Amino acid sequence: METIYAVIGSERIADISTSGGVGLTAAQIPPAKPHVIYAQIQVQESDCRWRVDGGAPTATRGMYLAENGIIEVWGSKALQDFLAIDDTAADALLEVIYYGHGG
Repeated sequence: METIYAVIGSERIADISTSGGVGLTAAQIPPAKPHVIYAQIQVQESDCRWRVDGGAPTATRGMYLAENGIIEVWGSKALQDFLAIDDTAADALLEVIYYGHGG
């Protein structure tokens, strides 16, 4: 039997230019929403760099994600540690959909 995940929530993070990176909204992820298992994240308007290893991304450090690229971040720890920063100072934003079991 295939596991089906439901949409638990979504958000738009409009400004990811903050030094040190911007994380996902705490109210959208565990422990506030324990049913959330993963997030699908798309960067729009520009490129970004992101990390889930506890370090802060910079314009030159972290995993590169091109404009309109999509990643999935799985697990409570990775969701809590996720940070992204605009790669080009061009007002990148993140569209995020959260998935999990029930709500």
